[in-house]
Amino acid sequence: MIENYINEYFFEVEDEQKKKILNTKTGLGLFSTYHTEFFSKEELEIKNYLDNVYTKLVEDFMKSINLYNHSVYDFHYWWQIYSPGSKHPPHCHADSSALFSWVHFLEVEESNPCFYYLNNKNEKVYIEEKCGKMIIFPSWMLHGVDPPNKLRAVISGNIYLTSIKVSEEDTFTWT
Repeated sequence: MIENYINEYFFEVEDEQKKKILNTKTGLGLFSTYHTEFFSKEELEIKNYLDNVYTKLVEDFMKSINLYNHSVYDFHYWWQIYSPGSKHPPHCHADSSALFSWVHFLEVEESNPCFYYLNNKNEKVYIEEKCGKMIIFPSWMLHGVDPPNKLRAVISGNIYLTSIKVSEEDTFTWT
C-alpha cells in the first residue's frame, strides 16, 4: 500500500515567516521558487530560517531510517503558492538524483485535500492535509495537486544521497 511509504512529521512554521512566504506570491496560478537562484532580501531571510528548520527535520528523518551515520546527503527545497483553480499535474522526482521527497503543508484547506498519489491502477489517493504536517516519501512516487478552492502554500523538497558507507571497506558513491 502507498501509505506504507509515507513518513509523517509535524512542525508549524512561525507565523511571521509564513506571512512572508505568502507575500512572495506574484500573479495568478502556481508560483514556485524551484528555479530561483536569486532571492530578494526578505526571501533570503525566509530561506535562512527554513535552512535551519529543514536541516534538523531532514537529520531526524535520516536518523529514523538509519542513514544519518552511514551516508552523505544533501537536500533542496522550494515553496509553492497555488491560487484557487491552479494545479500541479502528476509527476515524480526520480529524474533527478533524489532519493526522498517531501511536502510540508503551510496553508491548506484541511476539508479539501488536493495532494494525491497515483496508485498502481492510476487512481488518485488523497492524504489527510493539516497545516504544519510534513510528509516524506520515495521520490519515484507519482504525485500531483488538484486545484484548491482557496490560497494554498506548501514547501516541497528533495533529499539527495551521494554516498552510503556499508562498512569500513565498502562505500558506494553517486555523482
